[in-house]
Amino acid sequence: MAQDFKARVKFHAAHIEKHIGGQAEIEKIATEECSAQNAASELSKLACFESQVPTGSFTAVGSAIINIRGGKYKWRNTGDGFFTVVDVPLVSEWKKGDHGAPYEGSKEVLEEFVATAQKRYQEGNFCATAYKRHNPDIPIDHPDFRGYALPNRVGKYTLEKGDKWTIFGDLKLSREGFEEAKSGRIPYISVEIPWTRRRIRGVSFQDTLPP
Repeated sequence: MAQDFKARVKFHAAHIEKHIGGQAEIEKIATEECSAQNAASELSKLACFESQVPTGSFTAVGSAIINIRGGKYKWRNTGDGFFTVVDVPLVSEWKKGDHGAPYEGSKEVLEEFVATAQKRYQEGNFCATAYKRHNPDIPIDHPDFRGYALPNRVGKYTLEKGDKWTIFGDLKLSREGFEEAKSGRIPYISVEIPWTRRRIRGVSFQDTLPP
C-alpha cells in the first residue's frame, strides 16, 4: 500500500504543473487511487480496474476484421484470454464547455493525452479501463469489466460535421466483451475523462448512443 502510494505520488509529481492544487492535490489523488476501500472492492470500481497489473501485451501475430460502430477494425487474439481490437477512434476534439470541459480539446491536448497514456503504460503497465456502462462518481451499480484501452495516436477522423482530430487506440477486450462488440450488442463508445488529470481514465461500451 505504502509503496503504491509513493509510486502514484512520484508519477503525478513528474507533471505537477498540470495539478493546480500542487502537492496537496497530488497526494489526494494518490490516496484515492490506492485507498483501502478501492483495494477491498477490486474489479468493482474503475479506479481498481485501472490499477491492475499486469495488463499484458496488446500485440499478437495475425489479424482479422471486427465491426464496431459501423466501422471495420482489425483484431488479434493475444493468447491470454483477451482480444485486441486495433486503432479504434476513442474521442474527437471538443470545445471548452462541452460536457463540462474546462479547456478545449485541441490537437495538442489530444496528443498530450496520448503521451500520458503511453508513459503510464511503458513505465507502470497502467491502462485505461474498458467496461460496460458509465462509471458514476459514486457508483450504485458497478460497471462490468471488459478489458483495457491504450490510446496510441492522434489523427483525422470523418464525422457528420467534417474531419476532426481524434485519439485512436487499441482495445484489449475479454472474451465476453469481444463477443458483445463483435455481435453489435454494445456498438457505442464513450470515454471517461477526469479533466484535472488530463487523460482518458476509461472507455465505456454502451448499447445506446452517448449524450
